[in-house]
Amino acid sequence: MKAFLTSVLVFTWLSLPSLSHADPAAPASSPLPPLTRKTKSFSILERGSGFVHASEADLEKVEFIKLKPAEIISMAGRGASDLWFLTEDQRVIHDDGKKVVERFVKPCGWGDYEREANGMGTHFYRIAADKNEVHVIAQYRDMNTRIGAERRASLGADGKWVCKAESLVPDLMQSTPAMTFRASHNMDGDACRISSLLGFCTSGPRFAASHVDPSRDSIDMGIYNTAFYMLGLDDGWTVTLEEHFAGVLHRFNGVTWAPIAKIGEGLYVKSIWVDEMRSPWLLARDREKWDNPGKVVLRYDGKALKEMPVPEDFAAMWVDGTGSKDVWFGGKDGAIYQWDGSKWHQETLPFEPASHWVAPTGEVYFVSPVGSVVTAPFSEAR
Repeated sequence: MKAFLTSVLVFTWLSLPSLSHADPAAPASSPLPPLTRKTKSFSILERGSGFVHASEADLEKVEFIKLKPAEIISMAGRGASDLWFLTEDQRVIHDDGKKVVERFVKPCGWGDYEREANGMGTHFYRIAADKNEVHVIAQYRDMNTRIGAERRASLGADGKWVCKAESLVPDLMQSTPAMTFRASHNMDGDACRISSLLGFCTSGPRFAASHVDPSRDSIDMGIYNTAFYMLGLDDGWTVTLEEHFAGVLHRFNGVTWAPIAKIGEGLYVKSIWVDEMRSPWLLARDREKWDNPGKVVLRYDGKALKEMPVPEDFAAMWVDGTGSKDVWFGGKDGAIYQWDGSKWHQETLPFEPASHWVAPTGEVYFVSPVGSVVTAPFSEAR
């Protein structure tokens, strides 16, 4: 039986679909048409008594001009009238579209952080939301700690914070409407590498050699997820590195991870998103240029990975979307790209987003570090 399983696994790996290409004709170098959705903006401003939600019209009034912009580092939510933000000074604020309420400062009493002293203390850096809870994720380090530990504060429907500490700091996080998932790695090959915050756990794909990732300052051994996207407890995708540092796309069926396709030579996948047809979109960069944006877009159509032609100056940091005809890419220097199923669109924001979020209802949000938010409502097509 063992020999049979081994032969099946070897056959599966050798028969992986090779990287194929879509229509090689790239878009013309002429300016791309603007986004197909009207965008509007608002700001979250701080005053002595708290925060306030301000529209562009409000900002023209003297009393609003004197207020201080909130320093936002992460955004999440459940819908257009249920938005959550994490600020640089470790505050959690909630925006219902009419008012902004501060829900906590330094949840769980954590948040003392010395950036210049080896990052010692607890630093909150990410907020996530699902139907059950709002999660604020932090990393903790002490003077002698090289690999940080996770600290997580979760706000339930009862309005109470639950505090939890774990050994693995998540490198990647993603929320579905139902639950929030996290992916991490460490030196233990049997560790819970991909999990939901409700308790689900899987060790991740087993085809991956131990190695040290040179892009990080911690010891990252074993399975390394460069990107992942979970549709639910029985359906997910991830890209890991094999022994020669080539990327491998895997799919999860609720029990095991199966290798689906190898990523093209020399490419490193930065971000992945999965559309309504269960087809993953991958954004990849040059494998040797660690800090560069992605210039290659791949889509798995159920049979093979296909490279999509992109605009000449295309350079993006992440991929997200609402459907196969509404795919968004965040670029450098405020560039935003949208694929509408047949052609590319582009606009440039007045800032480079510190965070972005796509609502289950289709709205797309881009957040500046200084409290400005640009929205692209799903219902407002040009």
